[in-house]
Amino acid sequence: MKELKEIFSNLTSNRTPNYSLDGQVLTIDNKDSNSYIELWDVNLFAIDIDDDIKGDFIMSLGDGEGNAIYYRLLGRVH
Repeated sequence: MKELKEIFSNLTSNRTPNYSLDGQVLTIDNKDSNSYIELWDVNLFAIDIDDDIKGDFIMSLGDGEGNAIYYRLLGRVH
């Protein structure tokens, strides 16, 4: 959360999204649209899942109804 605060501190207050972390769910809204919200679920993996999922960190964007609509895979840089 410290890194997010540093990044958002460079934006004007009317352009800075609100965000909160509750367990493994990161919620981000958009001040330009009252109906816009992002729900990111964070998953950490200690081992490779298979040949397609080799990384340490997967984030999934939810639709608010429990369904993942987008995945982001972040791998460790050695």
